[in-house]
Amino acid sequence: MVQKQFRINPERLKYLRNKFRKTDVLIDRNTKEIIGKRLDFLMILNGHYKIDFERVKKNRTVMAEIKNRFLAKEDGEPVSDRARDDGYFSYEYEDNAKLGILIKNAILQMLRDYRVKELFDEGTIYIPKYYSWKKPEVRKEAVKILLRVLKKDPRDVTYYDFLDNRLGGLLVNHYNNSPHFVVKELYPEIKEWEMSCTPHGFYDKKENRIKAIKWLIEKLNKNPRDITYHDFPDNRLGGLLIKHYNNSPHLAVKELYPEIKEWEMSCTPHGFFDKKENRIKAVKWLIKKLNKDPIEITSNDFRDNRLSGLLDYYDGPYLAIKEIYPEIKEWEMKTTPMSFYNKRENRIKAIKWLIEKLKKDPRDITANDFRDNRLGGLLVSHYKSSPYLAIKEVYPEIKEWEMSCTPHGFYNKRENRIKAIKWLIEKLNKNPRDITTNDFFDNRLSGLFVTYYKGSPYLAIKEAYPKIKPEEMRNLVGKTTIEKSQTTA
Repeated sequence: MVQKQFRINPERLKYLRNKFRKTDVLIDRNTKEIIGKRLDFLMILNGHYKIDFERVKKNRTVMAEIKNRFLAKEDGEPVSDRARDDGYFSYEYEDNAKLGILIKNAILQMLRDYRVKELFDEGTIYIPKYYSWKKPEVRKEAVKILLRVLKKDPRDVTYYDFLDNRLGGLLVNHYNNSPHFVVKELYPEIKEWEMSCTPHGFYDKKENRIKAIKWLIEKLNKNPRDITYHDFPDNRLGGLLIKHYNNSPHLAVKELYPEIKEWEMSCTPHGFFDKKENRIKAVKWLIKKLNKDPIEITSNDFRDNRLSGLLDYYDGPYLAIKEIYPEIKEWEMKTTPMSFYNKRENRIKAIKWLIEKLKKDPRDITANDFRDNRLGGLLVSHYKSSPYLAIKEVYPEIKEWEMSCTPHGFYNKRENRIKAIKWLIEKLNKNPRDITTNDFFDNRLSGLFVTYYKGSPYLAIKEAYPKIKPEEMRNLVGKTTIEKSQTTA
């Protein structure tokens, strides 16, 4: 029987070449079979295969290929009809060593034409039990096939992905059982901690932990103090945070920047301010950092230095300062706690403190005394800027005219002048006719006496007691010349 010469349709050849290169080349029942077939083909294309000569001799396609491509070239003339006959060919070359060379060359040419599946499925060629991974390019291509078929990010490939897809030997013998070493050969920019499973014991070394944290800060382009809990798991560093830093971003950052304090982090460790020593430590740090007198510390100082949480704990800067310096009073702070002066007992406490501090008679307290001792707000908001109203709330028996400075315009009212003169007479328990100039001066009524009565006791008494005559005054001291002449006459 004469067999027709074997030829490959160019379109068919193109189809076969592309088929192996695409991800959906083989329609098998599971991923393992797909990857297994692909790796077999990869190894064959890289020369890792053996020929089953017995099957080749029975394979009409291969034998026809040998006759068409190689036999004619060996004889130097076209193959005759007789030579094309299978029986003739087998008989002449059956035991000839040259047949083995022709078979090898024919198969090699078919492999160059990407007829791998054809040869492999027919059993003409087969792969030894174990692959040879000596060539780096073969190893890389195998990993690419694995990633492409599994449709995985290189960072997500695991030990079991290799083991389940006939790549366990590759992993053990060439990459020390580490998927990261495999991936790193293809993608050197991928870090150990970016893998779904970080190499065992990697974080036991301090330099590796520091390297990972530095990478995180640089990647996020953040101030180390702004690193949060979620930044770690979102960047594949959740395991590092849990196992080595007790889920605390501060402990992680602190290993790299020991000068950073817990309260400087965007989120202070939970329950940190529940301990008094931590609160005191934070407030002292703030005072030292700002180089301020404690009484100058304000709410903004806390907020601007990442201590808002502590401020909320104290409900104001005063209580924070007081925990360290209990002798400091609310009104000594630059900003008195809101609504503090709404309580009468607080106002009285502040005024008494002022008097004791200055060691003054309450009557001698002035507006400047309030302002100079951080009580200006109290004076303005609750006493209409009047020291007398402030003192009166503590000492209601003190009169306006007893103050070192009588309220402005007080004596413009006649009833106030009369009230002051009658108070003087009652206080001294004197007959009005016996009042002298010294009585006014000695009892804080000199301003009234000079301004409204021209230094005349009689004019002052007369306004309160109009029936008293000049001549009834028993003391002529302080009378005007006219009064004296009238009395003499």
